Amino acid sequence: MEKKRVKAAAAILAATAAGLLALAAVSGIFIGFVFKLIPYRQPETLNELAYTVDKRNGNTVYIREETAGYQPYLVVDNDYNGDGSVLLLRKYVLDERQSYHTYYQQTAYYENSNLDEYLSNRYLDTLQEELSARIVQSRIEIIAMSAYYGENSDTTQIERKAFLLSYTEMARRGSGYIHEGKPLKYFKDDFTRMKTTDENGKESGWWLRTPSMAGDTVAIAVGSDGRVGFAAVDNYIGVRPAFCLPGDVGIEESEEVVQGEKVYVIR
Repeated sequence: MEKKRVKAAAAILAATAAGLLALAAVSGIFIGFVFKLIPYRQPETLNELAYTVDKRNGNTVYIREETAGYQPYLVVDNDYNGDGSVLLLRKYVLDERQSYHTYYQQTAYYENSNLDEYLSNRYLDTLQEELSARIVQSRIEIIAMSAYYGENSDTTQIERKAFLLSYTEMARRGSGYIHEGKPLKYFKDDFTRMKTTDENGKESGWWLRTPSMAGDTVAIAVGSDGRVGFAAVDNYIGVRPAFCLPGDVGIEESEEVVQGEKVYVIR
């Protein structure tokens, strides 16, 4: 009798699981069908181009840099600062690799690091003056200096126009890490998007702003294979600048940037 009850219970559980899977499949198909019914509207502003608004439009805008010409930037989020500002991330690493700090003896503290100084000065100088003037001063969260010495798990906020993304923003939730900012849906939906290349298609690693709490002179970076790892602060690794623009910045299609393609540029 007991065996029959166990078999009956197992059958009920199997049937319930199958039913839930079928319901999930039907719901997914229905949601996908409804989404396709929504008429596609040509985006006219950066906000409409953001991944978190509509995934159907490529989520990429081309920005002219003084030395590298037009470069693609991913339009990652439409409310990064909580004020409707749109987060852009350079699709490829910059040509010039950078160290987190010039000397190994320095700690992996982001504020006023070599990377921070490079992005705030030399990188911004490569952008057109008109565009640079429109960049929003973003409030980014970083690990406080006191946390390096195990005194607490404090973070602090600094304001920057150009900056690096954090380990937390990669939608990573490892134990032992102090969270900086919030996970970005762009990476949460597909973690393989952390992988990138240089402009020529060669796979490349890139720095995050997050230190490794296991050692003062080690920071976190994304490897060329797209996996998160550690690197000494004096290593030269790729850089992917991020910055925010107001959501109402206008965009338009252009056929003059990429041969044979229509792409979006800032109006």
